[in-house]
Amino acid sequence: MGIEGFRELLKSSRSIRRYDSSVKISREELMKLIELSRYCPSANNKQRLRFRAINDEEGCRNVFSNVIFAGSLGKDGTPSPGEEPSAYIIFLNDNGVGPARGEDIGICAEAMLLGANLMGYAGCMLGSIKKDSLMEYLGLSREAYEPVLVLALGKGIEKAEIENMEKDGDTAYYRDEDRVHHVPKRRLGDILI
Repeated sequence: MGIEGFRELLKSSRSIRRYDSSVKISREELMKLIELSRYCPSANNKQRLRFRAINDEEGCRNVFSNVIFAGSLGKDGTPSPGEEPSAYIIFLNDNGVGPARGEDIGICAEAMLLGANLMGYAGCMLGSIKKDSLMEYLGLSREAYEPVLVLALGKGIEKAEIENMEKDGDTAYYRDEDRVHHVPKRRLGDILI
């Protein structure tokens, strides 16, 4: 894959919040995505992140109730019944290794999202987490582990479009009347200093 192919992969890997929840993701597929994290750079090579894969119906319902999707979209940002993710990967920082590092979280999440895209799935990084109740469900101690991100995954049914924004324009994403998700992005010339 050349740079053009990689750019197209990035452009097609949008944050998707509506899924065909009848399409299941197997545990084996989730393990392949989690394994990608092993090859990602890690600050000081500490490898602080641990992961919990969830793909059973009860687990998915529980995780769904402990995360917030696209708060800026209000109720329209939350998947409707039948449009929920069919799997999740919960990112946990191992507190015994040290404090969470954002660069570790981001690069592992992006690697997994790109991998999911190549497998025919879509996903969304969720940082708004009801941490206490999620950890209670997982049966894990907050002293030992800190939930830092939840990656929602499934067969995407939402259309997302990147659009160029005007200089110093609004960066807020939005949905149109057809429920197409629009993502304004700054132009190349506007991010160069």
